[in-house]
Amino acid sequence: MLQRPDPQPPDAKAENETPRSGFWAPTRERLALAAGCALAVAAATFASSGASGAVDRSAEFALLIGALALFKTVILIAACTILWWRFGETVSPALAAGYVLAAAASVAGATLVWNMAHLGAAPFLFDGGLLFFLLLVLRDNGGPWTSASRSRGRA
Repeated sequence: MLQRPDPQPPDAKAENETPRSGFWAPTRERLALAAGCALAVAAATFASSGASGAVDRSAEFALLIGALALFKTVILIAACTILWWRFGETVSPALAAGYVLAAAASVAGATLVWNMAHLGAAPFLFDGGLLFFLLLVLRDNGGPWTSASRSRGRA
């Protein structure tokens, strides 16, 4: 009996069947996330080096800003961990770019708070980046969170 040839070469079939990567494996999106966050830290640090020292740096104010910066850092660690996990699956290039830009804006805002510089612009960067991140999550139809809700019949 004659067998039909396989329409896909063996290498292409193996690529489609294997999972993309593990949690620690670097992907293009994960490397872009790390590079974007590192660039945001460098840019915010550079911007805060020229800031004037006119900000009231009393002990109570410094304690409040330090606690705020710590709280923002914890939020960013959680958000970047979620992004790192999400980038283990297939993501459209536009969505990945949006995620990286949102994370970079939030990291820049938190860095400005850590440096106690440009405190008028820092909340807009941090909160704007997180809001943009949340809006992208709502638009991400291929995310693991949507597939889990579909399996329960909610989506």
